[in-house]
Amino acid sequence: GQERAQVLEVEDREALLAMTLRNPLLNYRTLKGRGVDISGEHSGQVYDTLVTQGKAMSFSPSRSEDESVEANRPDLVLQTPHTKADLDRRLLNTYYVYRSFIEEQGVNALCIAFGMLKWREPKDDRELVAPLVLVPVELERTNVRELFRVKYSDEDVTGNESLRVRLNESYGIKLPEWLPDTEGPEGATDADEEPGNVLDAYLAEVARAVEGKPGFAVDTAPMALGLFSFAKYRMYVDLDESRRGDDFKLARNPLISSLLTDGFDARPPQPYESQSLDDYLEPATTFHVVDADGSQSTAILDAASSPALVIQGPPGTGKSQTITNIIADAVAHKRTVLFVAEKLAALEVVKRRMDQCGLGQLCLELHSNKARKADVLAELDRT
Repeated sequence: GQERAQVLEVEDREALLAMTLRNPLLNYRTLKGRGVDISGEHSGQVYDTLVTQGKAMSFSPSRSEDESVEANRPDLVLQTPHTKADLDRRLLNTYYVYRSFIEEQGVNALCIAFGMLKWREPKDDRELVAPLVLVPVELERTNVRELFRVKYSDEDVTGNESLRVRLNESYGIKLPEWLPDTEGPEGATDADEEPGNVLDAYLAEVARAVEGKPGFAVDTAPMALGLFSFAKYRMYVDLDESRRGDDFKLARNPLISSLLTDGFDARPPQPYESQSLDDYLEPATTFHVVDADGSQSTAILDAASSPALVIQGPPGTGKSQTITNIIADAVAHKRTVLFVAEKLAALEVVKRRMDQCGLGQLCLELHSNKARKADVLAELDRT
């Protein structure tokens, strides 16, 4: 059973990287309706302004349309090749999709890509382009009359892991890792910490890794604002068994082993499912912080005593109320709860109920912009 679970885990983990050319991390092109190309800027300076200095930057249309060059343009304005009308449309469309990712999935997929690798597939003459360094950013404006501004989101800067794995498998090319702990390439020195040098040093390492390979070249100039979803990449990292000790291997987890291989044993009916609930709900040890009817109270009792269960119900039947009560009951019994949901709205409605009950201080939010390291540390310090 464990061996089969390990095989499934390896296969599924590699599938998460989406190695097809539909993946923009392997085959990037700016779409017709959204995304912004950035041209005529030094990538190291832009990286330093956004990441090191933490400044916000706006966008400017092509110079042929915008002759009024502002004095601060080299520092805080990103030049683009797009006309003003096209740039406005692109930024607005990008903003809507960026906000949709956050509201529906609780993740930020918006990045500025720095540096591009030009490469070719085996037995394919098409030139492909893949981003090399991705800086997560936020896109905001104060009102509809103001310009959109972009700023670094304080999330980890990342290299292109999908590209790194693909090139290693297809060509034996080992691209250097971008190490998030140091926000720079392996072996970076103190000299590399000058503005922009961390990025320049990494791109130079990538260029050395592909040097002499036909059809491969690094272009350090291109930059682009686009949407790159890292949700599956983060799952890929989480599933790396080398990060776990022997006692924490996924295949040894009884729940995961049951899901992938062995199945679950049927549990006999509990007495409170057919008898009076009042006989099993002691007021002194019952912690329903919001209303609960009989079926919901049964579900709360099941959650407290079962290693795994599924609670189903159509909209409006009080599932978020039940989740709130399950969390409160578990915490009252000194247990820790991890509440995960695909939709951000599902997280927010339960958190709102916890706040209304005065239990919000027990919650540590770890989704979307609440997952930034600085915000998490500040919240831990506050509580």
